[in-house]
Amino acid sequence: MPKKPREKHAGQKRKEFLKKYPPFTQLDNHALAKLARHLTIELYPAGTLIMKQGDRPSGSLHIIKEGSVRIYTRTMQGQENVIDFRGMGDTFGPFPLEGDRPLGISVQAVSDAVCYVADRPVWSSCWTSILP
Repeated sequence: MPKKPREKHAGQKRKEFLKKYPPFTQLDNHALAKLARHLTIELYPAGTLIMKQGDRPSGSLHIIKEGSVRIYTRTMQGQENVIDFRGMGDTFGPFPLEGDRPLGISVQAVSDAVCYVADRPVWSSCWTSILP
């Protein structure tokens, strides 16, 4: 289970962090503040498998505050194919179109990673609030 560090003045600090990175630069102040208020924070020690290929998706959006992760797939023969490395300000998590299909990727912390996490209803409502 990931550890949950504490943050003072969390809402404002989170909002300031988010507004520096796309796609959050597209959110208006109201949507950004709403998202920042509802974020939780998770700590994943280096080596932690955050998401596993084949598992059911949580629907949560992870925003990397500190550290880095690698995204990869594993073939039926066991060969690992690295897709990407992500760091501060980057995101990962299931795409809205994936629904409840099993995850096609795994995500692992390369270094200790601190992530802001938004549940699907929260991040979904923030995006739909700015769409025409």
